[in-house]
Amino acid sequence: MTCEEANALLLDELAGRIDDRRHEDLHEHLAGCAACRETAAAQADVSRVLASRPETTVRPDFAARLARELARESGWFGLADWRWLSMRLAPIAALLLVAAGLVIGRQQSPASAPASLSAVVETWASGGTGVAPVTSVLWQQETSEDAALLTVLAAPSDATIVEQTDER
Repeated sequence: MTCEEANALLLDELAGRIDDRRHEDLHEHLAGCAACRETAAAQADVSRVLASRPETTVRPDFAARLARELARESGWFGLADWRWLSMRLAPIAALLLVAAGLVIGRQQSPASAPASLSAVVETWASGGTGVAPVTSVLWQQETSEDAALLTVLAAPSDATIVEQTDER
């Protein structure tokens, strides 16, 4: 038995929650290990002191006083407790999500085809001007590997496709 295993069993031994085999293993280890014997003696002393203390009852208003004191001590940091906030805002978030789904559903007409991701990203990146950054070739499906590699290696990050084609 190692010292760690013996230390883990000491409290169970003192409480009488240990089987005979482990009891024998523990005492065999304690017989050969001075450090663990010292730890066991200290644990036994603490256990005796705690057992000799008289039992006291907790006054009924203790929990309320403790909660007030903790709230006073936590100060503004109590505001950072996200649990109370998330429980109160969850219904609002769910309602906003449903509303957004309804709005998006009404804006799409059934006859129109959905836009491709590359077209949406290109429009977003160009700011609606039709001039996309050179790096937009990286999300276009029809771009060859050579063109993508050339773009990454040679094009300045703020260049646009229009500028690059004019220079060629």
